[in-house]
Amino acid sequence: MTSAKKLIGCPTALWGEPLVQSLRSTGRFSLEAGSPSANARGLRDGRLSAAFISPIDYAREGSLDRIVRGTAVSSRGSSNAVVLRFREGIRTISTLAADPSSVSDIILARIMLAEEFEVSPSIVPVEHASEMLLRADAALLSGDTIFRETPGPGTSLDLVEMWSEMTDLPDVHGMFCCGEHALSEDEVRSLGSLVSGNPDQRMLPGAEVTAAHGFRPTEAGAVESYLSTFSYELSEDVRDGITEFLTYAYYHGVLPDVPDLHFYSSTDDVASDSLLN
Repeated sequence: MTSAKKLIGCPTALWGEPLVQSLRSTGRFSLEAGSPSANARGLRDGRLSAAFISPIDYAREGSLDRIVRGTAVSSRGSSNAVVLRFREGIRTISTLAADPSSVSDIILARIMLAEEFEVSPSIVPVEHASEMLLRADAALLSGDTIFRETPGPGTSLDLVEMWSEMTDLPDVHGMFCCGEHALSEDEVRSLGSLVSGNPDQRMLPGAEVTAAHGFRPTEAGAVESYLSTFSYELSEDVRDGITEFLTYAYYHGVLPDVPDLHFYSSTDDVASDSLLN
């Protein structure tokens, strides 16, 4: 009798498509797409065996999760992954419209606006990007929305580029996490090796990615160029990027403390790296 496949929560954003394609190709798991926050809820209630979540979702209940080594999504420099767009003529920002599901991006915006401009705008929850600048001074755009929305008049800031310039580290969009005994060691290794041996895994054929997200064939080149700005390995600087982001989140009052990072170990011994060292 064949055992049921474990259910894995996957990212919905365009930058996550290389991981989704790789997971499908293994044939080992059942997949469910969701935002990092939705994935985190599914992980907490035990419905998902593992899930792709953001660093901030991990930090909220990090003691319950184990980070899968090897695989993460990050970007640095001018990646166009998280963008602030301002209403034309705005001189100061008192309100910021954002999709409430984009928790990590909202916190990144709060950190950068406080650090670089000493402003702390109120967050206005708006799900549809087309309505954001009608209801707030600035709009926070990320993921597929960057491609779907035609830029209007006004100024834009690339928050990932600002973060990289400030910290010399990547912005980490998420990583796979699981409960301590939710997956077999072999399944964990499979999640952690999605890009192993293929550093250009992110460069999928443009037509595949374009079709998966409903873009026009003529946009395939832009999609492929966009994906080329992302990294899919959980390297040392990615771990340091998580460290720095959670430390800034603590400093700005988002987190009550700075959690340790707990990694899944094949010997069931948890390797903990303190963020304060």
